[in-house]
Parts: sequence; C-alpha cells; structure tokens
Amino acid sequence: MLLVDHIGDLNFTPAHEVENRPSVADLFKKSRRCGIYIMEFQNNEIYVGKATDVVRRYGQHRKIHQDIKTIRFQRLKKSELDQSERTLIYRLERAGFGLRNVTFTSIPQPGSDFEAIMPKDQQDLWLDRKLKENGSVNRAQDAAIDARSLRSFDKLLKICTIDPHLSFLQYYINNLIPSPKSSEISFWSLTALGNGTKERPGSLYRLNLFWQEVMWVAGDGEDAEIWLRCARSPLEAAPGGLSRVARRIDAEFDDFHYKPGGSDQISLHAFWNDDPLRILRDEDIARSIRLFNLRLMNKGPTNFSRSHCSALVTAAYEAPDPETREAQFWSRFRKSPRN
Repeated sequence: MLLVDHIGDLNFTPAHEVENRPSVADLFKKSRRCGIYIMEFQNNEIYVGKATDVVRRYGQHRKIHQDIKTIRFQRLKKSELDQSERTLIYRLERAGFGLRNVTFTSIPQPGSDFEAIMPKDQQDLWLDRKLKENGSVNRAQDAAIDARSLRSFDKLLKICTIDPHLSFLQYYINNLIPSPKSSEISFWSLTALGNGTKERPGSLYRLNLFWQEVMWVAGDGEDAEIWLRCARSPLEAAPGGLSRVARRIDAEFDDFHYKPGGSDQISLHAFWNDDPLRILRDEDIARSIRLFNLRLMNKGPTNFSRSHCSALVTAAYEAPDPETREAQFWSRFRKSPRN
C-alpha cells in the first residue's frame, strides 16, 4: 500500500528523507510553513498533523519520536487547518493505514493502559460475547468520589422516577462495557445530572469514556429520549444496512461526530417508549456499541471521573436483573410437563 496513491490529488510535497535530521528548517521558508504534514515512521506507521510552523512542530515531534523517516507537507491557510487535518486522517484510516494519531482516529494503537485490566486476547473474546467479568470482582472505589456522588444521586431522585432507568443502566454496564467493575472510575464514569425539575427534568445522566459521552438520557417516563454512540462500520455491514436497523428498532441515526471517537462512529437517537432495552438487545446495535466503547477505553482513561456517580451505579447493580425478571414473567405462561 503506497501512501502516494492515496494523496495524489492533494498538493503535498514529495517525501523528504529526514531520518537523521534534528531540523527541517532548510526545507521550508519562514513565510511558507503553515499547513498540514504527514510523517512516516520506520515501522510504516504514519502521523497526520497541522502546524502554523511545521519546522517548530517537527522539532517537537523529534523529542518524542526518534524513528521519523520522511515528512510531506501541504501549505494551507490557517483557517483551513482543522478541517483538512480531520479529513485526511479519516481518509487514510479508512484506507487501512496505521496512524499514530490519537485524536480523530477510530482505531487505537496497541499497548494501551486498559490492556493491564483486559489483555488484547481477552478483549477479542469479550467483543464476541465469549467472555464476561468474574462476578466476584470488586468494584473500583474512591472515597472522595463516593461522597460527592451521594449528593448528585439525591438530586436525580427528586426529578425522575428512577426504577425504570436502573434496569436500563444495569444492562448497558454489564453487557456493553468491558470489565465494568475493574474499569469503573478509571476508564468509564456515569454522571448524574439532575439539574432540572420534576415537571421539566431535562438531561438525567450520561456515560463517559475517554474524552466523550457515549450514552445519555433526557426526560422521564415514556417520552424520555436516548442517545447512544456506536461504531458505524458494523451497522453498515449488517443485512439491509443502517436504514433496516433503524426501522427494526424504531430509531434514527445521525452522522454528527465527536473528535475523540474518530470517523467510524454514528449517533443513535430513540424514544424510551415501553421497552428501551429493545435497542440494547439488538445484536447489531450491541456489537457496534461494544466495539466503539472498547476502542475508546483503549485510547485512554476517562476525563470525567471526578463527576462519577457511584451511588447511581450501585443502585443499578442492585436493581432486579431484567433478564431474570422477564424469564420469571414468561414462565407463568408455559405449560407444566405432563407426568
């Protein structure tokens, strides 16, 4: 796979060999240093970046990366940098290049902090529903966070009927977050918002991974609304694609992106109705959420741990298991075997 085949329509300079260069000041005139650049490394990974001064930015990279092999540069106006960088990262990632970028990319690099909790081989098993966290594992705890969470949980209780939400949260946590007890606080956090009133509850809670929210609920009762972040590619590959999945679960998809999740993401919006678990139980949706969440947790720890509401998580864990409850309900309609 040749990089030049994928950027041939863009106005990049030829690749400059810089393997033994502390500086590239001679390559770029001072008045022509604003633009985006592509660095190639000795292991064939690449990095896409933006800079108002590519010479200074290269020097910063050299302090961290000693294996830079080549650099290409495209001169642009300052106002064009953000969109051009993002578009190029999406293009190259979809083409299959290994990127060292963290922001804007979907697929994280190996060797993450999360692998200390769940090694890569176990992550693959979890993604295929072949592995669940040991039930005897203790939850991660933080005394200061626990104390603050009681206050935010009390505020939430005053503006909504909490019981229906607990089964929803329990199912999401147990089935769509890898190693949820071990990774709680450090890699995922649940924020109880509760700033509304009983009449106008507004946003109730949101679940955060890395630098973005992946699930949030607003409103109470059957008119409550749910937003979920999913990996787009598994849904596009599902039979019938996005449109068929949307019809099946009575939901809508939106292309809006958060930067940390990269290009392979999509937002799902649905109303609570009678059975919000219909969405989480859909196998195509579940697969896409699991993949998206796993990628974000491998990108790094959550940036929202200070607002984590451990009391709400505790209430969700203590709620009746929706799977057991439904099995008990339907068992009443089954005929007893005859002797």
